[in-house]
Amino acid sequence: SAKNATKSAVETTVKSAAETTVKESSESALKQTTKGTTKAAKKQEVDFIVDTDGKIIDPKATPKGSYRQPNGDRTDVLQTKPHRVKTGGGNTKDVGTTHTHPHETNTDPSGIVHEGWSENAHAPTFEEVQNIMNGKAIKMK
Repeated sequence: SAKNATKSAVETTVKSAAETTVKESSESALKQTTKGTTKAAKKQEVDFIVDTDGKIIDPKATPKGSYRQPNGDRTDVLQTKPHRVKTGGGNTKDVGTTHTHPHETNTDPSGIVHEGWSENAHAPTFEEVQNIMNGKAIKMK
């Protein structure tokens, strides 16, 4: 009947208007929250950084730089760009801007020993991170 159709149309219009008002109100609140959060973030130092490979870095506990581990390995923390490791078949894997290069030595035919680090880096182990935090890993220049 016409009366029921009119009632249904009015209910739909009221419901639609209410949903629009709630949506607009929510969007406004989100913008205000985001705006406030952005201002607050500019005033504070970052507590954690998510690396390009998903690791979470605490830049206060493990400051940016290269560290020589007690076993000779080198841990790079937050270097300028991600390090990629060859995985075979022309593929590479991102080990992030924070990673550890194993220590290597090679002896040339004349008997001279050359030291360096492998390009085959890996994500730092818990022990390597602890070494940085407690000073066992020495920051390199």
